[in-house]
Amino acid sequence: MIRINTNEWRAEIQPEYGGNLCRLQHISSGMDILHFPDTVEQLRAEPEVYGVPVLLPPNRIDGGKFRFQERDYVLPLNEPTRGNHLHGLIRGAPWRVGDVGPDFAVLGLEFTATSGFPHDFSLDMRYEFRPEAVMQRFRCTNRSKQPMPFGLGFHTTFRMPPGARAMVAAENYYWELTEPRFLLSGKQINWPEHQHELSDRLGIRLHAPTAEKIIDGKPFRGMIITYPGQKLRLHYELDNVYRFWFFWNGGGGRELLSAEPMTWMVNAPNLDLPPEITGLQVIEPGHTWEAETRFYMS
Repeated sequence: MIRINTNEWRAEIQPEYGGNLCRLQHISSGMDILHFPDTVEQLRAEPEVYGVPVLLPPNRIDGGKFRFQERDYVLPLNEPTRGNHLHGLIRGAPWRVGDVGPDFAVLGLEFTATSGFPHDFSLDMRYEFRPEAVMQRFRCTNRSKQPMPFGLGFHTTFRMPPGARAMVAAENYYWELTEPRFLLSGKQINWPEHQHELSDRLGIRLHAPTAEKIIDGKPFRGMIITYPGQKLRLHYELDNVYRFWFFWNGGGGRELLSAEPMTWMVNAPNLDLPPEITGLQVIEPGHTWEAETRFYMS
């Protein structure tokens, strides 16, 4: 466990279990921001409902298979009851610990090519705990000799005590998900502006494009949580490469909300749509992709 303690933040990071920022506290308000496990056994049993798990690729791939640039990719069918690959190749994998200081921590992971995903790649993740914000910087470098299809997400799961509300910067529609497999039907459903508010009262499973909104007079892409009895609001801000949301709360009543920023849509490589729409990106051999997210209070 990596523990960080500054004047404004207290954090716990689990390198052995997915490099997960599994707890984040805001000192001056006394608030726990993330849904955190009480034991390592809880984190191991449900790694996707605590802290900030890394998903690469994110969400679901139909049948665990897709074709990219004349090559077939086969990912583990780890959601067999629905016939999907779910939550990526590195969920729960151990990360190596790099530099750690009083207000930062650096972790890394090396992925070795498999027959189903024939690319070596390296990941670097840096958390900085500044007085004004917690910064997460993420880098992925393609170490293989072929262009690598790329999609990234985080199953960022927040505490939602009774009365908490999440205001979402999103477009005015979301995509219909088919049951029981929760893939896209292709249908868009209107999401009126005044309903861009989520809570823990009812079950949520919602996939929508992010959007840039003007909040407090400034452009903002992300989500803001307000808490009962608190003057401070939590901001979860995203770089514009995170073009999609997936929201989930375990059926409601669990005092949590997973707000998953994703660079591509659910099942993106299998959609009959151009990458400009699906968000499927390509990292060329030797090239590095990088982006940032931020937590802060106001």
